[in-house]
Amino acid sequence: MKLFSPSHPCERAICDMRRGDLVSFNTVHHHVIIASGETLDLTRLKELIQHFNTQPVLVIPGKRLSFLYPDSSFPETVAIRFTSPDELIPFLTYCVSGLDSDRPSLPSSYHNQANPSETLALKLCHYAELLPLALLWNAPASVSHTLTSITEHDIQHYPQAIGASLKQVCIAPMTLYQTQDKPCSIIAYRSQAGGHEHYALMIGSPLTQTSPLVRIHSSCYTGDLLDSIKCDCRDQLHSAIEHMSDHDGGIVVYLMQEGRGIGLINKLRTYALQANGLDTVAANEALGFEDDERQFLPAATILKDLGLSSIQLLTNNPRKSAGLESHGIKVSACIPHVMVSHEHNRDYLSTKKDRLGHTF
Repeated sequence: MKLFSPSHPCERAICDMRRGDLVSFNTVHHHVIIASGETLDLTRLKELIQHFNTQPVLVIPGKRLSFLYPDSSFPETVAIRFTSPDELIPFLTYCVSGLDSDRPSLPSSYHNQANPSETLALKLCHYAELLPLALLWNAPASVSHTLTSITEHDIQHYPQAIGASLKQVCIAPMTLYQTQDKPCSIIAYRSQAGGHEHYALMIGSPLTQTSPLVRIHSSCYTGDLLDSIKCDCRDQLHSAIEHMSDHDGGIVVYLMQEGRGIGLINKLRTYALQANGLDTVAANEALGFEDDERQFLPAATILKDLGLSSIQLLTNNPRKSAGLESHGIKVSACIPHVMVSHEHNRDYLSTKKDRLGHTF
C-alpha cells in the first residue's frame, strides 16, 4: 500500500522549497540536495554548511547577474562555487535583495556555465514562483531518506503532468453585471498532480457553435481585483465578457498564471523595478525570468474537456494562438482586443507591442 498521495513529486518539492526546506534531487551522475536561495534561512544555511562540510553551489540566471553587475558578462546560467560562508552569504543576500547597499564583489567563479542538472534544479524555483536562485550540495543518498525526492524526469515533465491532467471539479451558475440577459456559469478545474486551479467562464451557449469565441485570460490580482490602471488586464477581461454577452456568447478561460507566470510576489518586485525605469520585459529579465513564463497547455486541456477543437481567439498576442495550436486546438481566427491607451498604461502597451509582439 502506498502511503503517499498520487500528487506529482515536484508538487511536494515546491511546497518544501517555499517553506525553506531541502529537497533531494537524483541526477544521472550525482545525488544532490537543493534549497531555495530566497527562502532558506541564513542560520540554517550556516548549519548546513557545517553539516555537509562544504559550501553549496549557487545556480543563478546570467540575466539576473547582468542586472546586478552590469559591467560584467555572464553565461546563460551560472554555477558559482564559493570559498567560505563569508563569501557566500553577502553575495546571496545581494542576489535576493538587489539593493546596491548590499552589493559585494563578484566571486571568482562567476563565469562558470551551469551543467544541465544544475540548470534543471533552477527550474524548480521557477515552478515554485520563487526567485531563480538554487543552492546545491552533493551528498550521499543516505542523508536524504526523510526528504522529498525528485528526478530529472520529474522536473522536465512537471508542466505536462499538471497541464494535461486537469479535471472538472464543480460547475456553478453565475449572474454577472454584463451578462444578465444571457445564461452564465463557471467551471472549476484542478489537477491531481498539483499546480494551480483554473476556471472556465461560460457565457451564453458557446458549446453549440462550431468555433466559439474564446478569451484566454491570465490572472492579474492588481488589475482584475485592485483596479490598477498600470496594465490593461481588467479592461480586457470585462471587455471580453461584455462582448460575449452582447453577441453570440463565448468562453473566458481564466488561468491562474499571475505576472505572465512568475507569481504575484515576483510581479510586485517587477513593479518596483518598473518604478525605477525598467519596462515590463526588462523587469522580468532583471529578476532572472523569461519575458513570458506562461504555459498554454492548461487552456488547451480545458477547451478539449469542453469538447472543442476549433475556436476564435480574442487576443492581440500571437504567442497565445501558437501555444494553443501546439497543443491541438485550431485557432480559426484571431479577433483583435485593443484597449484604450492613456498616460498610465501607454508605456506598458508600447512594450507589449514592441518587445512581446502584440498586434495593435
